[in-house]
Amino acid sequence: MSRFSPLAVALVLSCKGATPAPAVADGAAALWPHDGAAPPDACGESHAIPLQWRPADVLLLFDRSDSMSTEFSAGTRFSVTAGILADLVDLYQQKLRFGFQPFPDTQACPAGHAPGCCAGGPTVGVGPSAGAAIRAAIADAQPPGGSTPTAEALRRAREYFAALDDGVPERYVLLSTDGQPSCDGAGHLGEADVLGDAGTPVAGACHDALAEVDRLVAAGIQLVVLGVGSTLPDDPGGSPGCLEEIARRGRGPMARPEDRPWYFPATDPEKLELALQDIFGGAIQPPCSVVLNAAPPDPRQVTVALDGHQVPHNRNYGWDYESPDDTRQIHFYGEYCSRIRRFQVASIDVRWGCPPCPDPRQCE
Repeated sequence: MSRFSPLAVALVLSCKGATPAPAVADGAAALWPHDGAAPPDACGESHAIPLQWRPADVLLLFDRSDSMSTEFSAGTRFSVTAGILADLVDLYQQKLRFGFQPFPDTQACPAGHAPGCCAGGPTVGVGPSAGAAIRAAIADAQPPGGSTPTAEALRRAREYFAALDDGVPERYVLLSTDGQPSCDGAGHLGEADVLGDAGTPVAGACHDALAEVDRLVAAGIQLVVLGVGSTLPDDPGGSPGCLEEIARRGRGPMARPEDRPWYFPATDPEKLELALQDIFGGAIQPPCSVVLNAAPPDPRQVTVALDGHQVPHNRNYGWDYESPDDTRQIHFYGEYCSRIRRFQVASIDVRWGCPPCPDPRQCE
């Protein structure tokens, strides 16, 4: 019986030192042939680590308010965010079930609502292979217009999930917005929020949005916030603004003070894409690190392979131990980490008793 069996693997979200991911036509396809190639059997015993991704529902709440027409890089906040969101949905749609809900509603608001202060339900229901439908829905959400009815958008998302019976336990709302709410939960264009003695909102647009965040989390739906643009508050030592408080409550107990801001800031397109990759990766926890249940007998004689192809023992571009004193945890770096996080790897194979290759040119 193998000394490594049963293999206990802890999957840790980490992508240290990652280089830009390769450009491929099909993001779900492997970047090398699945030909079964592997280090020679004579090297030593093999311990396969299959990667089994947890399915997750991700509903995109997409802010299309007036301010999303603000110039941003080579386009606008709307166009840049929409383009990268659509591309990443295409990339991840075989592993995550996406839906799309723009706000404010593109239709005229009902009686009792201020113009541009209403939100409808999803225009694309959560499901697999939603890339083409979401691209079409993004096009239909143009041009940007209206205010920011965040509270009603969150309520609509919660009601949608309450009626959805798809058997997927992991549910997320990704709120993509460039600012704090401007409409209260009743559809009124909010004036300044009323603050209590502790300085927290007790009435107004922010208060109502925070109440909806609490209801969403209580329903078992996690909220992730993507802050788009270059004008968001980023002082980690100051009092949390409304958007940051929304993100904090959405994270629940995982919101640590040292992690502020609690939303994912996206001050330029490159940071925006990295933030989105972190968000989507966080939904299913792809392992750029694996923790073994035992240290290898000889840490110098270990070979690691992805889909049967050796990975160089190289901290800049390959794999390495957490530290010389912690050889139970293996990190992947550079493009190898990117391949794992983009679902382009089906298995990890760790062999004991095999000398590793230090250079990528010596590994294939």
